Amino acid sequence: MQLDAGFGALTAVFEMLVQNREDVIYVLPAIHRDWKEASFDNLRAEGAFLVSARVTSGTCQEVRVKSLAGGPLKLAHGLGQTFTVDGQPGNGAIFTKECKVGEELVLRRK
Repeated sequence: MQLDAGFGALTAVFEMLVQNREDVIYVLPAIHRDWKEASFDNLRAEGAFLVSARVTSGTCQEVRVKSLAGGPLKLAHGLGQTFTVDGQPGNGAIFTKECKVGEELVLRRK
């Protein structure tokens, strides 16, 4: 196998876990329906963010985001319409926030 084929396979898996389209970070946009339990930690996303997530029983339960440089975050989290952010209620399919350098957020399904 050629080196570029290996990188292509790696990129395909990465794109199943995290994608960026039109300044929005999408978490688990293409996870396979047979993946009932899964997690990943600290995947880099555009805008200098580290993204982690946990799937249990086939649904996303938690998304963690760390801002490395500060700036606007637009996150399609996949947690449903109601969720919590650092224990505070949130709603909507896309979470937005102006982040500070080093800020860490934990979003959880309600």
